[in-house]
Amino acid sequence: MTAGTFDGGYTLEPNASMMIKAGVARSLEAGVISKYILGDDKADAYAAGCAITSDFIQKRPDVAKHFAAAWAKAIAFINEHPDDARKYLANNTFTPEGVVDMVSMLGYVMAGDMSKQQLTDLQNFADFGTSIGVVPEKIDVTKVLQKF
Repeated sequence: MTAGTFDGGYTLEPNASMMIKAGVARSLEAGVISKYILGDDKADAYAAGCAITSDFIQKRPDVAKHFAAAWAKAIAFINEHPDDARKYLANNTFTPEGVVDMVSMLGYVMAGDMSKQQLTDLQNFADFGTSIGVVPEKIDVTKVLQKF
């Protein structure tokens, strides 16, 4: 941004907060995936997540279940105590300690707890990926989500 090679851009957290804190950028608008790609500024835009392969689940089902249980525990903690959870960003991600309080805590949810509307939003995002060639063929997101 400081090099002046472009006038604007889109980024995900924590990059936006780090650039704002450094004084090299400012936020023009939040929620652009929901608003412009999904067509609903209240839509949930799932641009990140956690995944394990079907092969791993089949070969090591007990480990996969333990992993999913730990992930569910982490999500519950984040959703119930976002300010406390945010502090872990400094030690477990590349987020500088001076920025962690600025980073938005997103709406984390387990696949098995997704509402019908959340599944629709995820499907719409996957369909967008197909329409721009990032996802090679249309997928039914309910077929790739594993509920533990």
